[in-house]
Amino acid sequence: MKRIDHRRYHWLLLCTFPCLSKINAVYLPLDNQAVVAVLSSESSNAEVGLWDVYQPAWHLPQRASLVGRWPSRRSSAIASLAPGPFREPWARRTNLTGLVVRCYTMESPPTTYLWDNTDGSVNITGIYGELWDALKETLSFTGRCERSPDGTWGTFRDGAWTGMLGQLLKGEGDVALAPLDRTYPRSQVVSFVFDLSREWYVLVIRRPVGSSSMWDNYLREFTPSAWAAVGGFLLVTSLCLVGVTRFSPDETPISLSDAVLVVLASVCYTGTSFAFFSKSNRILILTIFLTSVLVYNFYTTFLISTLTVNKLTLPFENLQELYERRTYSFGFSGGGALDNFFKLSSQPLYRSIWDELILPRPENLKPSWLGLQQVLEERHAYLINELFFRSKYFHCGFVILPGQYFRVPKSWAMRRNSPLFPVLNYHLKALAESGILVKLRRKWLPDLDDCKTTDAQALGLASVMAPFLLLGVTMVLAIVIVLIERRTYKRRLRM
Repeated sequence: MKRIDHRRYHWLLLCTFPCLSKINAVYLPLDNQAVVAVLSSESSNAEVGLWDVYQPAWHLPQRASLVGRWPSRRSSAIASLAPGPFREPWARRTNLTGLVVRCYTMESPPTTYLWDNTDGSVNITGIYGELWDALKETLSFTGRCERSPDGTWGTFRDGAWTGMLGQLLKGEGDVALAPLDRTYPRSQVVSFVFDLSREWYVLVIRRPVGSSSMWDNYLREFTPSAWAAVGGFLLVTSLCLVGVTRFSPDETPISLSDAVLVVLASVCYTGTSFAFFSKSNRILILTIFLTSVLVYNFYTTFLISTLTVNKLTLPFENLQELYERRTYSFGFSGGGALDNFFKLSSQPLYRSIWDELILPRPENLKPSWLGLQQVLEERHAYLINELFFRSKYFHCGFVILPGQYFRVPKSWAMRRNSPLFPVLNYHLKALAESGILVKLRRKWLPDLDDCKTTDAQALGLASVMAPFLLLGVTMVLAIVIVLIERRTYKRRLRM
């Protein structure tokens, strides 16, 4: 019995009463798949008791529980006395009293908030903290958690794993209790419990000061196609006006320049000194003015909304534009899954970003608080988990760019082939199915603030500066033209 593999195969151990005391010398780990059948006597009608025997750890005593009875060989029915099938005993192995489960963690709101103790351990709150407490209450074990020694999650570097995963591989911890990205390289060295959530990363930059609408508020509506339509309207109506005045016997012919001035006057909501007498010309003038009313009303409606809503103009909107323009530096928190997401990616863009933006400037692989401080001080873009960012660092000095990157499942990691894994994984699923995970997410997930206000804002000088500058330029131009005309006039008088 000491040589058999209790984990890989299902075993039925047969013995006569009393036999439980005889197998005390055999270590039956927490994940063993053996059932002990104890015969009460050697008679043909003997009752067989089916026992589940396990040890939370090698130094802890065996725990035995009667899980079923087989009354006699004449009956094929087994009376089950405990939950769970015989072949999957994890549901009934809930007495882990005396077991100390060692965990390593990192602070990552809203899943983990850490509070340091004087002995070097930490208390954990948040979604994962309360889930961990519920698991300890269900299984009756004791947990001791510490921070990751090097402050990293775990990545393969220089031939070894760092961070929390490194502690698991060294045998110094049992669980990495943090929202770890479930990646292929990690899954080759540790075991992940079922997926607790799916999260993603976003690009964060400093919120642009002011708005680019300061200069184009009055022209933003006029796209190239709109300008072409207005130009076409001026040209066609001017030519029509010239043609009607020349072919109508009741009209005085006007030049093309005068016709353009008449149409411009109607568009600008002013009158004209020209008089038109024919019905055809008056219909044309009425059509021009009605079209001008529609254009004017549409334009003023757009202008009002433009002046009251401050449009945020972004320097770029995604990683592709960041890489192409090179106007911002780029970084993220190193020592985690993001390292491999970039340098091992099958997409050329991500590998190019790693080779050209990260490797030349490794100092940009900073912890979150330092990277976000750099965002506020420089032209710097930082890639960060959105849920973590909104829970701990978000304020209206930042702006989250459109798009989501590296959507991956998050879960806890455990040592490979750990006897704890099947039991903890089973009861975590049971807790999730009971609804506790949904309740914890509602309790701890942050409220989303889009930094928008519904208060009426007074128009500042920046919003209306462009037309005043245009008026000033035209006034200066008019004065210069007047001076030139006056000088020309005096020169002609002398001549």
